[in-house]
Amino acid sequence: MATFASAQTTTESATEGFFDLSTGYYFSDNYDALENPTGNTYLWRTDATLGYASETRSEQFSAEAGTTLELGEYGEDDGENGGFLNPFFQVSYDRQGYNANLETELSYRQSENRFDRKFQPQTGRDLIVDQGTRRDLRFAATLAGGNGTPTTSEATLQFRQTRYQDTTDPDLTDRDTLLFNGRLELAATRTAQLFGVLDYYDRDDIEDLKSDEIRKGVGLGINVELNPRLAFYGAARYESNALTQTVGSERVTTERHEPTLDLRLTQDMKNGNLRTRLRSRLESTGVQTDLSFGRALDLIHGSVDLTIGATRTSSGTVTPVGSIDWTRDYKTSALQVVFRSAVRTNDDDEDTVDSRLNVNYAQELTQLTGMELSLGLYSSDPLDDGGENRERADFSASLYREINEDWRIRAGYTHNYAFDRVDELIAENVFFATLDRNFTFRP
Repeated sequence: MATFASAQTTTESATEGFFDLSTGYYFSDNYDALENPTGNTYLWRTDATLGYASETRSEQFSAEAGTTLELGEYGEDDGENGGFLNPFFQVSYDRQGYNANLETELSYRQSENRFDRKFQPQTGRDLIVDQGTRRDLRFAATLAGGNGTPTTSEATLQFRQTRYQDTTDPDLTDRDTLLFNGRLELAATRTAQLFGVLDYYDRDDIEDLKSDEIRKGVGLGINVELNPRLAFYGAARYESNALTQTVGSERVTTERHEPTLDLRLTQDMKNGNLRTRLRSRLESTGVQTDLSFGRALDLIHGSVDLTIGATRTSSGTVTPVGSIDWTRDYKTSALQVVFRSAVRTNDDDEDTVDSRLNVNYAQELTQLTGMELSLGLYSSDPLDDGGENRERADFSASLYREINEDWRIRAGYTHNYAFDRVDELIAENVFFATLDRNFTFRP
């Protein structure tokens, strides 16, 4: 830390600001994502983002903030005429010292619970479509030391706060999450490193309507280069899981303690790599074990990364899982296909198979015009009886015309779809036409 604090900042610096503006017309036949919509929504929407970034040899700073202005007629509420919504901001600061680095980030985002194409599904909870809003606050900091020395360390602290407002789904509950990861590594030989890890995870349901969870883990491992192309990673951990649930009128805590393993073998090849992994981990439902085999392949005009495997849950259920990442670049077009399927334990303490498929295709029609297509399919299927199957899908097609380097006209169509085992189908059709402008300036 003393070395870090004494690092000097060079006077050489670069700064840049930007202002992104998108304004245009939107039509939706189910703006509020209802099972039985009664009217159409006509909007003039403007998305604005203002950002700033500066960089020196030892420091980087960036900040951006934005909001959306909607004006128009709302099909479900004749008295509503719009206003500012979905504000967000993000600030990050990184500093590099002589042999230590510090990275920090603070972000806030408010978003509608209805169809949101920007979401990243991690658990079944994220596939829920509802009314109202969601507010997410996040802070993260990482400090790494000992760079370039035989002994290195790294510690990461994260805090996440989620709050819901005006919702109808009981699965949407407020929660706070705290995470800490620590790692200390020692170079035993020129090709082998010993390391120790310490993990902590705390999920707190604010109103105690759902479970609270605390996970702890400590472990030792080795990372060794067996030959110039073959690497082995092995870690043994001792983990604990404390799950607090409401039983009757009381909160009851159940604890589990289990040893776990994480073994990896990676073979570098001329055009990619070949890898295998055996991992066990302690979840709130018990120990899950993963076995997977992967192959990464560099192609002349793209790349492909394939993983196949299986997961065994504590109940003995074995489920096939895997992933595909494929990109293909043509002279005037590009194609990307991403597929993920994995067994996860969601915030309802259910083991689910979460899958997603994303397909993106871009085609230049002329030097100034082009077409973009995207398809997203998401599902969360419980492995045990009693859970809810959830499905999400979205499709978008658009045409654009470059007016000049900074101006662009875009028009297109989007279809959103959601379904679960309890509710009926929820669908939305959106037509839009926008004018986009990107400003860059140097303060």
